[in-house]
Amino acid sequence: MTTQTPTEKMTLPIKGMYCAACIIHVSHALEDVEGVETANVNLAT
Repeated sequence: MTTQTPTEKMTLPIKGMYCAACIIHVSHALEDVEGVETANVNLAT
């Protein structure tokens, strides 16, 4: 039997993103953080 760790959703404002490359770099950087399962980055919001 496996124990699931509770997950938490966070919204982080990130300034200075202007293009698709920014989205890729930020999402990869966030996913490299220990404990982060997925990162969704939206340039429009």
